[in-house]
Amino acid sequence: MSCKALFTKSGYFVLLGCSILASGCFPQHNSSSKSSESSPGVTLSGTLHADNHTLVDSDVNDPLAPYVANDSPQRAQELPNPFTVGGYVNLPGRGNSGDSFTVGDVVDVFHTKLQQGQTLTLTIGDDPKTTDLDLLLVNSQMEIVDGSFGVGQIESLTVSSTDASQDLYIAVVVCGSNLYKCDTSGSDYVGASTYTLNLADASTTSTGDALTLSSDFVPGEIITRFNSTAAARALGGSTRNSTRAQLTRTSSLPTPHSGGMRAARTMADNTSSIQQKLDTLMAVKALRRRSDVSAADPNYVRTAQFAPNDAAYRYQWHYDVINLPHAWDITRGFGQPGAEPIVAVIDTGVLVNHPDLRDHVIAGYDFISDATNALDGDGLDPDANDPGDHAYGSRSTFHGTHVAGTIAAAMDNTIGGAGISAGAQIMPLRVLGKSGGTSYDVMQAVLFAAGLPNDSGTVPPRRADIINLSLAGGGYSKTEQEAFSAA
Repeated sequence: MSCKALFTKSGYFVLLGCSILASGCFPQHNSSSKSSESSPGVTLSGTLHADNHTLVDSDVNDPLAPYVANDSPQRAQELPNPFTVGGYVNLPGRGNSGDSFTVGDVVDVFHTKLQQGQTLTLTIGDDPKTTDLDLLLVNSQMEIVDGSFGVGQIESLTVSSTDASQDLYIAVVVCGSNLYKCDTSGSDYVGASTYTLNLADASTTSTGDALTLSSDFVPGEIITRFNSTAAARALGGSTRNSTRAQLTRTSSLPTPHSGGMRAARTMADNTSSIQQKLDTLMAVKALRRRSDVSAADPNYVRTAQFAPNDAAYRYQWHYDVINLPHAWDITRGFGQPGAEPIVAVIDTGVLVNHPDLRDHVIAGYDFISDATNALDGDGLDPDANDPGDHAYGSRSTFHGTHVAGTIAAAMDNTIGGAGISAGAQIMPLRVLGKSGGTSYDVMQAVLFAAGLPNDSGTVPPRRADIINLSLAGGGYSKTEQEAFSAA
């Protein structure tokens, strides 16, 4: 017998698509047989074995199945590694009748030895618009260490080296439970769903627009694009540019008592930083569910790509490897007078008076919105000079100047180095300060470079031909992608 299995909406385990190979079990009927003639009953017996790595949640809703609660780290269900487990969670009084209907089964907790680089993937069985499940990593006190808090069909987490070094538990939680609060407004919210939870081998990578607690973003800030001025006004956004992506602060959103737009608390008393990040993700989740909001993303942190401080690093650019001297025999990138190529360097700014660059730097802009991070005493302003970022210890990187010099340092002037395109003009756009930068500030610089509306309220006389971003940082941002696409 060969069968496929699934979980019903009640969390029952059923077989379907079974094919049976048997000999001599069924009587033969010829075409002259009367239609009222019926086949005799057939008895099927035997044992059905599932793969050792495919398991069932121990407290599904099936009244005929064994029921062993797995709702805490102390009662966690032990699993092999890797695994695929099918399960069911529901709020009290939600879903179909069964063992967990009355009291609810708001969380399933599992335990296995996690390995760095492995990917946990939670696939929600029902419509995520009507039942929202989250995927968490928790410690033995049920404190959240990491979590994926999206609003789509899939939640995903990648196990970090720190996660792997701890004895953590995997939790599947239904939104609206008493463990922590999230937005369940709307008459169509069901609060019960089947799910499939998978722990893949380390070679598998995570995908999807996940909202993960471990991502590096600014607590209390959300990049939001509203559908109308009325929506912006109702949710504390700016009405001046209501339909363009803007920075919204969670403090301006309605309180839980006037719309449930913010998380109320975590599972336990975590640090204030984790609590603020969780509150921010819950606010993003709630905004994404609103029909009057086109997009909502955390304001992710962006940093300059690391440059080693080895003494000989400056000798390792090896222009010969890219055949640059041969390219210079054809062109040195000067372009036509008055129409030299403009390269926007979105980075830490540029030392505008550097002797190898000063003749190649045109007007730029400082888009660091946090004055403390900017280190120049203010927020947005037209001065893109780099005052230093004091990154990687006590020394500033002047990363933007390094990038600008690689692109357009003066050639044949007996000092410094030679730029790849010595005739290019550098448009310095400052987005990285003492603590790196944010995806929102990067967006504004990209829009400015492309000659599109941005928070500076101005655009360059001539937009950039090339935009260079030598940045790093995690997290997918729909609004950031929209800025890139527009550019």
